[in-house]
Amino acid sequence: MAEQVQVVRVPQFQDTYSNHLNMSLTPYDAAITFSRMSSFGGNSFVEELATIRVSPQQLAVMARLLSRATEAWQAEYGQVDIDSTPLHSVEQMREGMQGAKQAMQASFANITPKP
Repeated sequence: MAEQVQVVRVPQFQDTYSNHLNMSLTPYDAAITFSRMSSFGGNSFVEELATIRVSPQQLAVMARLLSRATEAWQAEYGQVDIDSTPLHSVEQMREGMQGAKQAMQASFANITPKP
């Protein structure tokens, strides 16, 4: 029989609406910054709300769950059109990760081990 896990909501918990996100990837984690894009007086701005960092394993689980949830939503309500939404290509994401990896390697190269 599976162990029952109690869910406890911390006092800092927030329910927030986001219509914009940015993702950064490193060899060790993924950071997703959720934001709200708004326009006021002819000016557009992005208000950053929260950054959530996850392991590569959790990112893969999240991707699978989001894909399944999107399929279920579209089966119920219809296709979501994202063709006009600018998305980074896989190659652009890989270039960003390689840059982060090189920067980390360079910073570690300057560390002298303590005797």
